[in-house]
Amino acid sequence: MTMGLRLRGDKQEAIMRGDLCGTVVNPFFVHHAHALGMHYCATLPDGKTAVIMQARYGQLTWETLADISKGRDRFLLLEVMFTIASSCVLLRWLDVTQAYLLKAICIANERHMSFVPKDSPAPVFSGDVHEHIAQLSQLIYLENFLFLTRNGVEPKATSRLEKEFRTELEVTNPPPVGLDLLT
Repeated sequence: MTMGLRLRGDKQEAIMRGDLCGTVVNPFFVHHAHALGMHYCATLPDGKTAVIMQARYGQLTWETLADISKGRDRFLLLEVMFTIASSCVLLRWLDVTQAYLLKAICIANERHMSFVPKDSPAPVFSGDVHEHIAQLSQLIYLENFLFLTRNGVEPKATSRLEKEFRTELEVTNPPPVGLDLLT
C-alpha cells in the first residue's frame, strides 16, 4: 500500500528500484515517489540541490501524467489521479485533493467501473483484481474522509460504488477456529 494506493508487490519493488522501463509499473509512480519522497527524507540535500531535484522530478511527474491522459488506460489514469489526491492530503493541500479526487471519481463513473463485472463471472482473486477493488474502495474512503474532516459536501459522487460495495461485493470471513465444531 502506497499513500492509499494499493499496488502489487512487484510494482512496489519496481518503484523502490527506480525502474523506469514501464513494463512492471508506469514511470509516473517512480517520478512521483521521488518528488514526494524528498519531503520525508531524513537527509535532505542542501536548499539549492533540493529545489533542483524537486523541479526535475515534479516536471517528469507532470509530463508522464500528460502522456497517461492521452492514452486509453482509464484505470491507470484513475490510479494516477487518486495518487495525486492522496499525496495532497499528506501535504495538506486539501482543495487540490478534492479536485483530483473528483477527477478520479468521474473516470470511475464515466467508465462504469465496478467491483464485480456485470456481464461475466467474478474473476479469480489475483493481485490485479485486489489492486482494482482496493482502488475503488479508496475512492469511497477518501470522499468520506474529506466530508468528515472538512465539513465538505455530502459524499454523493461515489454513491454508486458504495452501493455496489455494500450489496454486490461478496466479502466473506471464514468461521473462527473452533466454531465449526458447533455446527
